[in-house]
Amino acid sequence: MDRPGGSYSSFDLSSPSPILCQQACAVDPKCQSFTYVKPGVQGTNARCWLKNSVPSAKEDSCCVSGVKNDQQSGSQSISLEYNTDRPGGSYNSFDLSSPSPILCQQACSADLKCQAFSYVNPGIQGPNARCWLKNSVSAPVSSSCCVSGVKNSSTGASSPSITIDYSNIPGLILHLWHNENQDDPYLDSTRSDVIFLHGGDLGGQEGVGYSWWMISDDPYADPFDWNKQLPPGLVLGLRHSSNQRDDNRITAFGNNPVNGPADFGRSQNGDIIREDGGDRDGSEGEGYYWYETNNQHFQEWDFAEQNLPKGTILGLKHSMNQPDKTVTWRGLEYDPVKCFKDASAFQSPPTFAPRNGGDLGSPSGEGYYWFEKTNGPEFFKAGPPHGPIIGST
Repeated sequence: MDRPGGSYSSFDLSSPSPILCQQACAVDPKCQSFTYVKPGVQGTNARCWLKNSVPSAKEDSCCVSGVKNDQQSGSQSISLEYNTDRPGGSYNSFDLSSPSPILCQQACSADLKCQAFSYVNPGIQGPNARCWLKNSVSAPVSSSCCVSGVKNSSTGASSPSITIDYSNIPGLILHLWHNENQDDPYLDSTRSDVIFLHGGDLGGQEGVGYSWWMISDDPYADPFDWNKQLPPGLVLGLRHSSNQRDDNRITAFGNNPVNGPADFGRSQNGDIIREDGGDRDGSEGEGYYWYETNNQHFQEWDFAEQNLPKGTILGLKHSMNQPDKTVTWRGLEYDPVKCFKDASAFQSPPTFAPRNGGDLGSPSGEGYYWFEKTNGPEFFKAGPPHGPIIGST
């Protein structure tokens, strides 16, 4: 949907996400509406047009548009229903420029004919994600293929204060596991921007140790804006200082956790802080580093529990090197070591389960512990076994 005319500013976007254009309009008092233009239409990059009026909408696949404080076209009037299909009632479908249900949600919001939508994950109906717009509201069907939504639905966890896309958190770590101490998850990512990484374990043989997936970093994203809308304890940019020394893909908001700043994105809500868990068979300062969100004023817990991706890693710690580290969730402190060792006495945060991968240089029962999200958007399908990873330590 395009809204031609009324523009007073335009600029290229750092990544192809309408959310960035929507955010630019939201913080500019002059802006009344916006139009996001997809990559390849007005140049190589996606482009954002801010408008000081509300021009008439014009159907065009080039664009996603929105109107500030317009409940008919604001994307927040549609709650996202993860792992849900709504078959039938479709009048339009199209491939999406990136695998984000937000794009499909916004397309429905901007089209008066649209009453509901279904977003189909990449690899289901072709290599790209696909959006189906519907002029009726069909019954929901549980399915990991899809994310659906109903316009003006009052159900589900939506929040007008959350404007970032939880499916594209820069550097977010998913499905961490140790390939000798834990079972292989047999997963394969359905998204090209969710990358597989192996950091190893200095106490093991070649190819043995930790592996995980990471949502690709966006070094141009605003860490201040992201951190104030994210819960505390999310693990970003996990990196082994020796085994992944030269892998420059592993950053969080452009920062290398091994030698980057101790914190960034600071505000009254907190900051994003660097963590050092080590590797017990390594020398001093050698081992795993990562960044972690630290927003101690977060309140949108229902939204986070529904919208954080399945497999999200929370509250990572090394039991010997970080014995006092905990994570706060809904105002309560949780220790993954206690929750893993005595689940009957210590409950885990809602929608998370405790995990233990150990550290081959540590005594039995010591090493890395964390929480892993057990529901939410699914970016993976069944895949082949992964370990050992030859070429890594």
